[in-house]
Amino acid sequence: DLGARRMSQETLAAFESFYDDAEGVQTAYAAMAAWLAKRIEGKPGVVGLELQNEPVLLFGADRLDSFNALVGGAVRRAAPTLTIFFEPNSTRNISDMAPVTAPVPFRDAVYSPHIYVDVFETGWASEDVGAIETSVARAVDEAAQHSASLYVGEFGNGNDTRGLLYTTECERIFDERFASWAFWVYEEWSQGSWGLYDM
Repeated sequence: DLGARRMSQETLAAFESFYDDAEGVQTAYAAMAAWLAKRIEGKPGVVGLELQNEPVLLFGADRLDSFNALVGGAVRRAAPTLTIFFEPNSTRNISDMAPVTAPVPFRDAVYSPHIYVDVFETGWASEDVGAIETSVARAVDEAAQHSASLYVGEFGNGNDTRGLLYTTECERIFDERFASWAFWVYEEWSQGSWGLYDM
């Protein structure tokens, strides 16, 4: 029921109140991120700090720009050499595009969208490699509009033949586009089906 929980009224209301900074919750989040950034800056194995995983905004998407400026600014002031990773609205996971309304106001930031072309809808039943290429090309363009590097923060599919094809094609396309990436797996049997296995 992950999809139902993500789109529940309670979840959406929580995101709305967060991006409206109700009771100063976003301001407190920025302070927390700055505190964390200062403590991990320069630590071995730490490559950067992502501002938020899969932000959800159904209305007033420009509030994500404000969030990135607030939280990213707090992080940059606390840890000037720590790389900032930032994501687009998570609706990109479905639409495969994220219009850039305002470039992030930081140098050396990393744009980290997720690439899940038709994965959540049908498990990529179409096996349309061209759709992946289009999504990644758009991500390259979106990163350029931000003057940021591109890092695919998540991608993946099931542990079957189609999932292997999706993974293989994504890796090929990422290599062609010089995009760094991370394969999503929460645990060995993530969501009951995801992972990397001998076929």
